[in-house]
Amino acid sequence: MLARARVIGLLLSALFWCVATAPAQQAPEIGTGWSDFAVQGDFGSSVRFLDTHGNGEVFRSLLDLRKGLGLSDFDLFGRSRTGNNPWADQFSFTLSGIGNDPFPTGQLTVHKTGVYDLRVNFRQSYFTWGEDDMAAIAGGFHGLTPNHAYSTVRKVGHVDLAVHLTRRLRLRFLYDSSLRSGWDETTRSLDFYGAPGSWGFYARGNPFLMSAPIDESDQRIRAGIEDSYHSWNVRVMLGFDRYEEAINGMNLQSPELSINVDDPTTRNQPLSHASWVEAIQRSSPLLETSYSGDLFPELRWHGSYMAYHYTGPAALDMEFNGLASVLPSGANPRPYSVALSSRAHLSSPEQIATQGLDWQLLPWAAFLADYRYSRIDTTAVAAETSLFDTTTPYSDTQTNEWRMGQQQLDLSLLLNPWPSVQIRPGVRLMKDDIEFLSQGVADPTLTHRIKTAWPILGLDYHPASWLAIHGVVQTMTVGTPYTALNPHTDESTYWTVRVSPLDSLMFSDTINARNATLLENVDFHDRARGNAAQLTYEFSRRFSLFGGFSYRQNDLHANVVFIRGTPPLNQTAFDRTINRVLMAGIHAEPTKHLDLEFSGNYVRLTGLGGVTGEVPAYGPERYPYATGRVRYTVPGYGSFTVDLQRVYYIEELIPLNNFGANILTIEWSRAF
Repeated sequence: MLARARVIGLLLSALFWCVATAPAQQAPEIGTGWSDFAVQGDFGSSVRFLDTHGNGEVFRSLLDLRKGLGLSDFDLFGRSRTGNNPWADQFSFTLSGIGNDPFPTGQLTVHKTGVYDLRVNFRQSYFTWGEDDMAAIAGGFHGLTPNHAYSTVRKVGHVDLAVHLTRRLRLRFLYDSSLRSGWDETTRSLDFYGAPGSWGFYARGNPFLMSAPIDESDQRIRAGIEDSYHSWNVRVMLGFDRYEEAINGMNLQSPELSINVDDPTTRNQPLSHASWVEAIQRSSPLLETSYSGDLFPELRWHGSYMAYHYTGPAALDMEFNGLASVLPSGANPRPYSVALSSRAHLSSPEQIATQGLDWQLLPWAAFLADYRYSRIDTTAVAAETSLFDTTTPYSDTQTNEWRMGQQQLDLSLLLNPWPSVQIRPGVRLMKDDIEFLSQGVADPTLTHRIKTAWPILGLDYHPASWLAIHGVVQTMTVGTPYTALNPHTDESTYWTVRVSPLDSLMFSDTINARNATLLENVDFHDRARGNAAQLTYEFSRRFSLFGGFSYRQNDLHANVVFIRGTPPLNQTAFDRTINRVLMAGIHAEPTKHLDLEFSGNYVRLTGLGGVTGEVPAYGPERYPYATGRVRYTVPGYGSFTVDLQRVYYIEELIPLNNFGANILTIEWSRAF
């Protein structure tokens, strides 16, 4: 496979070289090869070299740059010379990040005036995360991090075709596809249906690291009609959506110990085997409508309605065995085995409706009102069975229902009393009704009505071309928070100032602050302070520099109450960190064809975060990153660019996560 990829890459590079090195005066003849289309474009091909040391998984998590050949970008545009082409008036085709970048994309657009418009998008994204979570940290203990690692690829495609039946009426076809595959490493607490209360000591104290390959698919197709008449636009779409998910999980090794390796009670309770198969299928018809138009010259009305009804089966089969103790001390472990199964039917009707009015009261004042209502009722009927130690069977049928309704009203004024001033006072009012029923009986601990008031004030002040000020002040007050980590009051302020006293000098500064409190719990607070400043100065057309500094301080203190397990059940979560970022760069053009750039960032995180009674989950980090670039343009042959990047990642708590890398990228680009 690697040899084949190298051959394909070399052939592509040779093809692009032949196209790009063709004499400039022959470009019109290339266009005539496409009937009467005049074709032009550009492309860039690259080769990247990597020299990494340290933890390669963390490098892929943060950067995920790949070595080898790649197509940096490819742009092709065509336009009919006469406008009488029977197929299209113009088209475009673009590609970027193919080969050695983690986010390749592509797009095709074709347009024929009065006949059709076609747009096709594709994006493929690679996501990787992995750290050495089991490494010993300062003091000889091990970090109780989430132990999550994953390596997945997501492929997203979109097709949009509009067919013009008349000047007003259009047929619209939409197709969306989202695929995700790969693997996930996650912790799992081993519990089962009908487990005795004493099993909670083992389940909470012994989370195990599992491997779970993932395969997800979501396919959605819609078709409908769009009509435009004067200021009115109406759209009605019908369609179908199907979602499928499959997970096949298992333990990583046998025997396997809990990730809580510093608790001596877990060392004599190894897991011998664990595996599970989980599958979900959901499908739904779709209805989507929207409209907008002017009731009067100064009053515009808009709204939408969407309805779905997802139904389908869900299944879970799991088995695990090993040694376990049901005592808090972990003493007297004994062999156990568990097999469990669940077969469920899911039903989830959803409705979303919106209404809005835009009223121009005066030339300098407008009133905006938007209302949104959503209702989701999810019902799961599951037949659950388990077998403990081959002698204790359990079976039950559970019917659980979540009924969730939300109403949201946004009211605001848009005031322009002077050309340089815009003021936007407003308020958001929300009401959430959450109801949970088990076996048809409402659970009062999970059933809540939550009312929220959210006043917002926005200000834009632009008295001169060299000065601009933007600010937002908002306060959210929640009547009855749903959880102990949802604050009663959440106040935030955001201000940005941009000053440019000279055409060559620009300074910007952003200040933000946030305070969140919980009235019933004086031990809860969540505060953040931040500031970011940047200065840019152009000494001349060929020489400029920039520098900046940002600062953010977080202070979180919250109570955590575990439902069951080994005391103490009440603990405290905390996050006391300061994040500083220093950045600088320079750009120079010594000659007409030579371009030089250098930029660098230095990120410094101090402080700790975690849960009391456990070692910190994260702590001080450093992340310096510098890039130097040289670009030289050869007339008639394109531009040659050399990028050299150096990056280091340093964790003080877990040094095994550290890495360093030298990245060299050579790129050639040319228009044709």
